[in-house]
Amino acid sequence: MECVKPLHVKGTIIVVAVYINNDLNNYNELIKCLTQLRNVYVENTIIAIDNSSLNNTWYGIAYTLNIIVIHNNSLLHRFEIGAYKLALQHYRADKYIFIQGTIFMNYEIDLSSLDTNEEMALCFNTLNIFEWSDGVCLFNKLLDMVNLKIDNWNDYPLVLLWNCFCCNDIFINNMLNSGIFDLPCNTKAHSCVFERILGCYFKKTLNDVKCIDKNSFIKIFLKQDPLIIFP
Repeated sequence: MECVKPLHVKGTIIVVAVYINNDLNNYNELIKCLTQLRNVYVENTIIAIDNSSLNNTWYGIAYTLNIIVIHNNSLLHRFEIGAYKLALQHYRADKYIFIQGTIFMNYEIDLSSLDTNEEMALCFNTLNIFEWSDGVCLFNKLLDMVNLKIDNWNDYPLVLLWNCFCCNDIFINNMLNSGIFDLPCNTKAHSCVFERILGCYFKKTLNDVKCIDKNSFIKIFLKQDPLIIFP
């Protein structure tokens, strides 16, 4: 199969990882977030990657908002990291905003610090403690696969909440070359581990990890109960 070169978009693209079930509240919250995202980023390319939502009736609304929808049918690369990987196979840009579909943007993020010839990234929110003993084995296994060793865990306790971040293309190029995007991410446990893997990678790469203005967004937490209430 011929390898298709990704389309390069000048400026910033927003990549949205989406999964909702058949709960009406989840649907409404997603539509609210996508609509507001388009209101805030009027001219930007927005790409929604659907991780096989149980309800895809939101596609129609996304199209009316001029949001590109790509269905992720990979069995190995899912959740946020799988969605981001798929988007990067189709689109590249100067700068990126990688978010979950349940991030409600209040206003544009200041990305001026990404305008540099060096790799640079910003987090949405972080924790400075691992606090997840059940995931240590999976965490270490995935780190070993990309030769990302930790000699002293106390030096790398950073957790990137929700796997949401912004970065420039230099950062993404190096991250792609690191192999992190090739790691499996097909369970909720993997998604949680990636919050720690990204924290480790950001800390090793940037040392001083900065966050965006926390007033610029609201994180909406959904109850993903398998309720079938859509016709």
